[in-house]
Amino acid sequence: MRRYCVAMVSVMAVAMTAPAYAAECDGDLRALNEKISNNENDYRVVVDAGLSSEIRQLRDAASIFSRNGQDDACQAVVEGIQARLDQRRGELTDGKEITDRDSWFESEATRLKTAVPVSGLEQPLRASSVIGADVRNMKNEDLGEIEDIIVSQKGTGAGTQYVILSRGGFLGLGEKRVAVPWDELKVTTEGDDPVFVLNISEDALKNAPNFDRGAWPDVDTDAWRKTNDEYYKTNRL
Repeated sequence: MRRYCVAMVSVMAVAMTAPAYAAECDGDLRALNEKISNNENDYRVVVDAGLSSEIRQLRDAASIFSRNGQDDACQAVVEGIQARLDQRRGELTDGKEITDRDSWFESEATRLKTAVPVSGLEQPLRASSVIGADVRNMKNEDLGEIEDIIVSQKGTGAGTQYVILSRGGFLGLGEKRVAVPWDELKVTTEGDDPVFVLNISEDALKNAPNFDRGAWPDVDTDAWRKTNDEYYKTNRL
């Protein structure tokens, strides 16, 4: 993954000005998001088999270029994402079907079983290891990624922590967000990248209280916390 981060930095160094919104590249990024989300060319299977963190880092770079009108730089990253997907797909196939995905899925499902409640961790977690991390349930179904952290400062729930989970398409474009109570999460302690586990189904999470980007929930309101937190308690698997 290091070589892709280096390549991403090199592309960023080429484009230093920002004329206007790069609509063309944004459209290409959304089209790629649809391909991954719909598992076209086995892209979602490939991502699930160990590429999620890497692809999301590249997505973030493409989104930055798109928002700042740097179309060529954005296009270069989008092309890089697709090339990486195709490369990894070739590594996992015998020319027809994915061959290693089942073994990866089994090993990940085993790792998720070792997850421990975040409230019971002996060592503190760094914010950098939380933000951007994958969130799955015990069925190893992808629920999204942690986009931010909220710490409440007022009311009876002062100190209560939430993670903002982005949902709706793997590349995180135009998706809704949900505020998941920190204590509802578990986290793996084995492997290179921690994975957070939320004990809820994909369908239940789709119906959880949500909000748009930029419209942050009023976490200091007792009524909001009660409604939001109760949803996760009553919909546990």
